Amino acid sequence: MKFQTNLTLGEFEELVRPKLKLFLSVDIVGSTEYKQQFQAGTTQDWLSLFLSFFTDFPQLLDAELAKKATQADLTPPPKVLLWKSLGDELIFTAEIRHRSSVACLLDAFRATLPLAMDNWRQN
Repeated sequence: MKFQTNLTLGEFEELVRPKLKLFLSVDIVGSTEYKQQFQAGTTQDWLSLFLSFFTDFPQLLDAELAKKATQADLTPPPKVLLWKSLGDELIFTAEIRHRSSVACLLDAFRATLPLAMDNWRQN
């Protein structure tokens, strides 16, 4: 990994600007047991669940966030970024620029959970 060593004044000011961040975390409950069910055989059906989790959940979250931001008339809408993944856990972060964005972010995240569950049950 290479770090940028030459920053413009604007880049430096953005880097050191105080920020309030919200972190949101989601993971697959019982994932170890689920994987172990398939390790005895030759199938890797568990892999499709994990792949869809890592690709579908962020897309579902983005869609719900856009919907909730429109309903709340938030302009610009808050942005959620994948901060990191730890095993089967996805950790998202969002910079809080206005207190109304917190409710929007939490509403969108909570609305995404059952959508994701329904999505995986169908696959």
